[in-house]
Amino acid sequence: MSRPRCHHAGRDPGIARLPRSPARRQPRQPKTLGDFVKPSTTLPRRKPKPNPCPTSALITWLPLLTRNRRRFNEDCHPGHNMTHSIEQFDAHLTQVTLFLEYVFYVQKIVPLLASKIQQERLPELQSEIQEGILLARRIYNLPDLGNSPPNPLPVDPHCPDHLLSDHMRERIGRNNPLFDIVNAPFTHPIGTELAMICIDHAWNGYDTFVKSVVSEIKERCARDDRIQSLLGEERQLKNLPTDRTLELLTIGPTTAELVQGVRNLGSRLHVKPEYAELTFRAAKKLRTAFAHRFGRPDKWLIDAVNQNPFTEFNVRLLNSELEVTTAFSRNVIEVISVRAHLINAKTRKAYEHVWTSNGPS
Repeated sequence: MSRPRCHHAGRDPGIARLPRSPARRQPRQPKTLGDFVKPSTTLPRRKPKPNPCPTSALITWLPLLTRNRRRFNEDCHPGHNMTHSIEQFDAHLTQVTLFLEYVFYVQKIVPLLASKIQQERLPELQSEIQEGILLARRIYNLPDLGNSPPNPLPVDPHCPDHLLSDHMRERIGRNNPLFDIVNAPFTHPIGTELAMICIDHAWNGYDTFVKSVVSEIKERCARDDRIQSLLGEERQLKNLPTDRTLELLTIGPTTAELVQGVRNLGSRLHVKPEYAELTFRAAKKLRTAFAHRFGRPDKWLIDAVNQNPFTEFNVRLLNSELEVTTAFSRNVIEVISVRAHLINAKTRKAYEHVWTSNGPS
C-alpha cells in the first residue's frame, strides 16, 4: 500500500506536491533518517514550470507597496513631489519587505534543493540533518521530536494567513525534518520574533521620518504660532509624546483620516480600514512589551486580544505568551506607510505658504 506523499510547507500546490513520472511507483515508507529526503530520481525529467512563492498569499503586497505609497501621496496632495524625508522613509520600508521576500523564498527553495540530493550523498548529510532535528527540538520545546516514524500530513495551499502558524505546528515532526526548520519563521515562537523584527524596523523608519519632518518645520517656520506652542510644551515636558507634537503642528492624522486613507487603497492593502487605528496602537504597545517587559503584555494588549477576533486582529495569547503573526507585521507595515504619507501630505498643505520657498518664514 503506497503512503501519502509528503508535502512541503509551502502553500503553492505546485511546490507542495512534487510531480513524479507515471511510470514510477510511489517511494517506499521511509524507515531511516536519510530516507526522509527524497532522491532526485523521483523528480520529473522535464523542466518544471516556475511556480509563485509558496506563501504568495502573504507577500503579494510586497511589490505593490512602493507604487501604493507614491499613488497615495499624489492622491492626497496632487502637484507636489514627495519630500526627501518621505523618499528616505519609502526606501527604509523597502528593506524590510525585501527581508520578508528573502525568508519566503528560502521556504520555497530549500525543499526543492533537498529533493535533488543524490541517494548516495545522504550518508554524508546525516549529521546536518540530525543537527536540524536537535535545533527544532529547542525551537519548539519538543524533546522527543524526530523519534517517531514519519506520518506525512498534507498542507492545505489555501490555508488562511492567520491560521498558517497553527497549520504548520500541526505538522511538526510528521513530515521531512527540513519541514520543521524551514517553516519555523511562520509559526510561534520564531514567527513572533520575525514579526517583531519587521514591526521594529518599520516603526523605526516611521519615528525617524516624523522627527525629520518636525525638525524641518521648526527650521522653515520658526516664527509660526504653532511652533511657538510646541516649543512651550517641550520646555515643560522633556519627552513630549509624538502624537501631541503632531497635533500641535496640525499635521497628525485623525482616526477618521487614517481609516479613509486605508479605505482609499481598497484591495491593494490587507488590513481592514476599521482595524487600522487598532493595528497602529497595538504595534506601539507590542514594541514596549518586547523591549521593556520581556514580551509580557499589559492590560491594554490583553483586552485588545480578548475583544477582537483572531481572524482580523492577528495577535493572540498562546500558553500565556504573545504570538505575533507575520500577517500582523504585514498589516503594521501597511498602516505605518499610509500614516506617514498622510503626515507628509498634511505637512505640505498646512505649511504650503513656506514649503515652496527656499528660506524660513
